[in-house]
Amino acid sequence: MRVLLLSQAYHGGGAERCARELFENLPSVGVETELWLGQPAAGLPPRTRVIRSQAERCLYPLSLLPAINDWRHFGSRHAIDAIRPSDFDVVHIHNLHGHWISIRAVKRLCERMPVVWTLHDEWAATRGIPYDLTRVLSPAAARRQAGWIHPLVLCYPGVHSKRWRRFLSSTEPPTCQIIIPSSYLRDLTISSQCLPGSKIRHIPYGLTLLDEPSIKTNQYEARLHFGLPQTTPVVALVAAQLWSPFKGVSLALDALAHANSLLETNFKLTVLMLGRGATRAAEAINRSVSVVTAYASTPADLALAYRSADVILQPSVADNFPYVVLEAFACQRPVVAFRIGGLPEMIGENERGLLVEPFDTAGMAHELVTLLTNPKLRSNLGVKATKWVTKISAMETYLTAIRTVYEAVHRSRAPSITAKLP
Repeated sequence: MRVLLLSQAYHGGGAERCARELFENLPSVGVETELWLGQPAAGLPPRTRVIRSQAERCLYPLSLLPAINDWRHFGSRHAIDAIRPSDFDVVHIHNLHGHWISIRAVKRLCERMPVVWTLHDEWAATRGIPYDLTRVLSPAAARRQAGWIHPLVLCYPGVHSKRWRRFLSSTEPPTCQIIIPSSYLRDLTISSQCLPGSKIRHIPYGLTLLDEPSIKTNQYEARLHFGLPQTTPVVALVAAQLWSPFKGVSLALDALAHANSLLETNFKLTVLMLGRGATRAAEAINRSVSVVTAYASTPADLALAYRSADVILQPSVADNFPYVVLEAFACQRPVVAFRIGGLPEMIGENERGLLVEPFDTAGMAHELVTLLTNPKLRSNLGVKATKWVTKISAMETYLTAIRTVYEAVHRSRAPSITAKLP
């Protein structure tokens, strides 16, 4: 079986990582893959291709006019329109946002061959808003919170969403199957009635980190690797892009400073920050908090970062099924997070970490202190977390489920597609 994966970038957030890991791992279950990208990157491996031109990327600000912006995607439109059913058995698209790919070209593609779409945020269910903050805030509070969001990504209903609704009413692609990693997003999408529930499959992400021996490294050795103190509590703050508008880093800094003030003088915490923007975040935090910034260049380094910490802080203001939580669980570390998006189903009722009402930074600080001062509770939550993620996100199970979807849509579409061919 031959599958084409379409993704905005090779490296990035959860959506990009999901596409990349499918590209790298599907061959192990007999699926040949190619990966077409919207952004260039250094050192791209074989069987990858960038389908957006430099001129097209320069037109990105026209996303402010979503109802008429599809014309500018001439790179992806040309590449997608050139695909024939004999080229691939299935096309699998990640984050079908109109910011990087021609939706009209994707619609034409769906009419001639099987297409699968994985939803990584709320964009399809809300018709144009990646995450609707009014689910947890009043409209006025959502507008204030969205004030620091990138202006092209408004997080409360308004003109932006209305334009996208008009645009999608006639151009939304009729995909064969829709894959959703969290039950939260599945339920939201079904209730929105924007997409047919019969085509939706709930398949949690697979996690390659579960196969890394370093997920069991003892904490002493892990801390040596990053130069962390052995006698003070360590909280890890991890994100591909710490200053992403959805990651809540400013809330995390407030919570960490407050938590540090609640601890005894001889028990002050150290914060380990990993991800793009770590240096900037370290400079913004209260100077009474000790901060170590690092970069994990390998899965082994990433596992050591989680193992070096006592608690993982996940301060997202909006999230689906974040890899950071899955990775923390694989490394037997509990998570403190806001009760938003898919995080409650991951953490449970304080079964694998502790949840805080959005966006209570004082409450988050108190929960951090609770875990930092209670080793037995941390251990119990961490053990339960590892059992849960091993069951939910085994990579082999994930790859098998994805291949099963590919085979099903290929079989179901093959007769009708063949009938349309000249």
